[in-house]
Amino acid sequence: MAREGFAVSAIDGSPTAVARLRDRLASERLEVDARVGDIGELPWADGTFDAVIDNAVVYCNPFDACRRIVAEVDRVLKPGGRFLSANFTDRTWGYGRGRRVEPGGFDDITEGPLAGKGFSLLFGRAQIDELYAGFAERQIERLAWTLESETQLVELWVVTCQKPA
Repeated sequence: MAREGFAVSAIDGSPTAVARLRDRLASERLEVDARVGDIGELPWADGTFDAVIDNAVVYCNPFDACRRIVAEVDRVLKPGGRFLSANFTDRTWGYGRGRRVEPGGFDDITEGPLAGKGFSLLFGRAQIDELYAGFAERQIERLAWTLESETQLVELWVVTCQKPA
């Protein structure tokens, strides 16, 4: 997006990840407002952004935290702003292969793409509907691919929606 001339901001809880991003962008002479922080408490003012993209970040949090994160996205979006969110479905390889913490939420997943990644929330449709209920023009789709010679499914909920104007 920065290459295309858009003003871009990013946040990550890892100082190492943010440093790597800044180094990579500097090597391309691109500028991004990259910050270390908590996605549940975004450091930007109300109504700052035209759009927010969540590329499989929300899933790393318990459902109550997901509610706070989505509320924060709503807060920083301008009226009419767009939100794109992609997170794993409950049909993804590894579902149920760890210690259940909450509905759809597991620690210590033992197999699949989320193995060894810490807590993972693999969303059911009802959770997705609840999480994005406050947004308008919701489009909810699934994006899937296979691994292990087509024996294992990986699937994302891809949600596009808009903050009411």
